[in-house]
Amino acid sequence: MAFKNYVLPVVVLLVICIVCVGVLAVLNDVLYVSDEVKFSRAMSKIYPGVEFDAQEKVSYKNANYGEVTSVTWAKDKAKGERVAVIEALSTNVGFGSGNVTLYVVVKEVAKDGKTVGEIAAWSIKDNVGQSYIGKIDGANKWYVGADIANEIAMQSNMTAGATMTSTAINMAINVAADYARSVAEMGSNPQAEALSAMVANLTGDYATASYTAVSTANVTHLAPAGTTLSYMFNATVGAQEVYGLVYDVNGAQEFVVFVNAAANSDKQIVYKSAGVTTEMETAVLSTYLSANANVISVVTEGTTSTYTVVGLKQAGFVPKNYTVTVVVTDGAIASFDITASGFVSHGPSEDATLTIVPALIGATSATVDSALDSKTTGATETAKILLSAAKVALAHYDANNGGSN
Repeated sequence: MAFKNYVLPVVVLLVICIVCVGVLAVLNDVLYVSDEVKFSRAMSKIYPGVEFDAQEKVSYKNANYGEVTSVTWAKDKAKGERVAVIEALSTNVGFGSGNVTLYVVVKEVAKDGKTVGEIAAWSIKDNVGQSYIGKIDGANKWYVGADIANEIAMQSNMTAGATMTSTAINMAINVAADYARSVAEMGSNPQAEALSAMVANLTGDYATASYTAVSTANVTHLAPAGTTLSYMFNATVGAQEVYGLVYDVNGAQEFVVFVNAAANSDKQIVYKSAGVTTEMETAVLSTYLSANANVISVVTEGTTSTYTVVGLKQAGFVPKNYTVTVVVTDGAIASFDITASGFVSHGPSEDATLTIVPALIGATSATVDSALDSKTTGATETAKILLSAAKVALAHYDANNGGSN
């Protein structure tokens, strides 16, 4: 009786487990879909009637957006257009660090006497951690016809209730576009042309430095009224961080190249073109740039400095820029107030994302990192943005002894 009551159920469950594992193993083989089949199925739906060459494996990464893992070439004989299908993997997004992999079709077309590269179609190949990917209804119509010459913005109507997935899709589209214009040389590349024009005006180590493009989405405050910040480049020369800014001013291209050294106190412009205005210089020199946050103003009275800081949205992060006011007295944060929220609803409530704020009060440069330990689980992204804003204010205060250099 004891055997039947205790041992037999265990044996039955074990047998069931073994059978299930065996069935899953068989089904895994039977249902497996190769990359070649996935590619063929995707193209038959989004870009039919074209014969493609063999897939070429590549390794191309863009820190802002993600990476390209393969490219497959063809020529649309009916239209006489050069076509590339680029397999693009977004960088990780959201607190679950998910991503998407797309097949992005880029083609060259003739427009107004010029050859233009544009997004012709795209399809989702795979995804990781995208719980709401089913809400992306009709998404493959997004971006179709977009010119790949510049960064492709995600419009507000593209969230479809799935913010993180929409963000990941935009990143994959952008890294595919970057590869197409920068490596495959499809269409025009005004970013590369702007960099070349800027460097042509520089001398010494500034001219030979290795510049990388930085997204301008988070630094619009560097563009005064009447100007557009078209491109931003960054390089390291010795112990100095060098930034090159390319503006559009009434249809003309203007350049500002400056050194961003020890928390603003040693900042200086090393080159400016003739059309750079006083307002543009002020915007550049009054802003301390870092990878994660910008100090855009500081007012000092005695040992107290009041900072306006923009904590920057990071690649893969869902929250947008936060603008905060940080008051630092004698090297410690006296108050920390959010004046413009970057909250994006995707999980935790807005209140839950701000639990780091009380922990920042009293923090110094030596202790501020420990404030991150007080965050609410699942609110890591906002906490990191706010921590970056606090750290850059403290760094500026320490470097300038509370001054407003």
